[in-house]
Amino acid sequence: MDENISNLSDLIRKVESNYHNPRVHGQGFIVTWHNKKNEVVNEGAILSDFFNKKYYEYFFVKSHTKPVVIKKLPFSWHEGASEIALDFYATFQLRVSDEVEAKQLVEILSMSGIPERGLLNLIDKHLHICMSNLYAKCTSMGEANLLDEFYQQALQRGESSRLNQAVTEQMTIELKGMDFNIGFTLRNAPERYADFNYQTQIQETGLEVSSECQLMLNNYQAYRKSEIKDIDGVIQHMKEGIDRAIRQHILGKSEMDLLSNFKTATSQSVSISDQVKQSVQAQANAIGYELNSFHTLPNIAPLRLLNGLMLTFDKDDGAFKTGMFGSRVRLNIRLEIKAQEGQFEKYRHLFASAENDNQIDLLGITQAQILDRIKILVHDICKEVMLNDQFNHYEALSQFEKVVRPTLTQEITTRLEEQHGLKADVKSLMAVESEDAMRLEELRGQKVQINFKRFFNTEQGGAEYTFNSAFEVLGLVKQTTDSWETFEKWDFGYCIDSPERQTKAMFKSESDVVCKKRAIESELHDIHEEIVRLLNASPLLIPSIDLWVNKREFNSKLQAELLNEVTTALKSSRGMDIFIERLEIKDEDLIKAQLGSRERKLESIAKTEQINIDHMLDGLEQQHGYKKTLADEIVAKQKDFLVELDDFDDLEESQALIRKEYPDTRFAQTSLMDMLPNSQKVQTNALEELTDVLSPSKEALEDKGNE
Repeated sequence: MDENISNLSDLIRKVESNYHNPRVHGQGFIVTWHNKKNEVVNEGAILSDFFNKKYYEYFFVKSHTKPVVIKKLPFSWHEGASEIALDFYATFQLRVSDEVEAKQLVEILSMSGIPERGLLNLIDKHLHICMSNLYAKCTSMGEANLLDEFYQQALQRGESSRLNQAVTEQMTIELKGMDFNIGFTLRNAPERYADFNYQTQIQETGLEVSSECQLMLNNYQAYRKSEIKDIDGVIQHMKEGIDRAIRQHILGKSEMDLLSNFKTATSQSVSISDQVKQSVQAQANAIGYELNSFHTLPNIAPLRLLNGLMLTFDKDDGAFKTGMFGSRVRLNIRLEIKAQEGQFEKYRHLFASAENDNQIDLLGITQAQILDRIKILVHDICKEVMLNDQFNHYEALSQFEKVVRPTLTQEITTRLEEQHGLKADVKSLMAVESEDAMRLEELRGQKVQINFKRFFNTEQGGAEYTFNSAFEVLGLVKQTTDSWETFEKWDFGYCIDSPERQTKAMFKSESDVVCKKRAIESELHDIHEEIVRLLNASPLLIPSIDLWVNKREFNSKLQAELLNEVTTALKSSRGMDIFIERLEIKDEDLIKAQLGSRERKLESIAKTEQINIDHMLDGLEQQHGYKKTLADEIVAKQKDFLVELDDFDDLEESQALIRKEYPDTRFAQTSLMDMLPNSQKVQTNALEELTDVLSPSKEALEDKGNE
């Protein structure tokens, strides 16, 4: 679209003759119009009607490959005899591509007047028709505002899509389908909305009054009559009206009168703020605007509390303990606080003088002091709720929205309303993980090796051996209530505001990430050093290599007590639960000593066993000799008795005599073999000898019997 074309002469203009020179006139067509017959004269008729040339007019219609744009043509619309009127600028485009369209355009425009004005006449005609229809539709809808049509979000200010479309459609019909499009914009269309803040200074009393004003245009005719040219003029007019209204209704009122009647009428029919607003509304109506919103408030802190104050808790306002866990959670709270009307006695303590709690100081009290006093109330509520045993540190951080926030919000709103007459609207309430909590998370789970040397007594006189172990931070101590405070006291430069960052060279000119990393490394090293110091100082670390190498069971119990002593001391000094692995000695010399000790122990065991075996064999051998001697004596006795026996009955007597003489020897009553020693070899030999003796004796007895 050619933005440089700005008047109708670029589309159609009157010329002196039908002579056409493209170099002079440009691309286009000469159209002859018979102003008496009101028709286009064709080329053949020109020759035959030579004498009628005095009635001819010649128009040059420019031909374009793309539509010609005509901008900022002025138009006006009036609604009958009323004062409702709108002024427009129109921008349209039209394209003529051949001679037929050129003749058609001249004919159509000539029927509406001279061709130069004919197009404007047609546009003005259809603008009036379409605007009247649009106005009728708006009025039929009751409270609909005609101005709404010209302040649509998708269009520029003062433009109506329905008007543009309606006029374009009507003009396209008039022009018999030519390529035509038009748009209207209100001339000097004012801003639909105005929003500003203003401070009024009452010089007589030194009182300042703050006002917030939001305006919306609703009467274009009144705006036109005001002769205000732009939005700056609108705002200036309203500021002057606010000054007059404030002086009229606030000047001369006492502070207590303002506090009692400003928001709510107690001693009069209309509150002071409403009186001011009504006066300002009249000023706005005079220039065609209405008040969307208007708030005014004298610079008296108690009055601002009636209107609402924003209270914010952030990380600098302290942290709250969570249950008996001992940890703390920092809260970010943003809430709007309003004093409830008619509840002055409940919140009057907020305005008490600093010197006397029973004296109210409405002018001396500041907004900051009021907010600080309300902060104390909110802080006490949060402290009590967060100390509830059902909460712990990890729930407060990981499940804050589900577990803590509903209870805390309910308690804050209920207690402030019931106990202090304050209406609280919690805008946001969330847990903010402190840097110390982040520090704890970084310390947890890191396994740090422990190495230290210790002198031990050995068989060779003594040696220094290296202990190896490792520790890991598990978290805060759960059994105590001050573990978080103890943990927070340690400062290694982790927090961004740590004094260590200003004094130690390793933190200077480094980013926060690097400083945090170095602080964690420094703290873990410090824990390592404290563990080594506690181990070396403990009397349970007995400097005897024998206890660590040979007394394994005793060593296990000893280490359990030793490590428990060290971890208990760390819980007290650092507030952290730290796991320490068993101590091991892995020196090469100690390994050799352990192997040598085991060899010597095995040799000692072998020698002891050999001595025991030798003693046992000697005993058996002595016992064997004694039994053999005894058996020989018994056999000899038996032989003697058998030789002297006269009959077999004397055998029992001899057997009784043998038992009496050898009472420690066991004999069976039914067998002679039981009288012999237990040794198998001795018994066998004795039996054989006894058989040899008894055999001839038996034969002799049998011979005597036969005789």
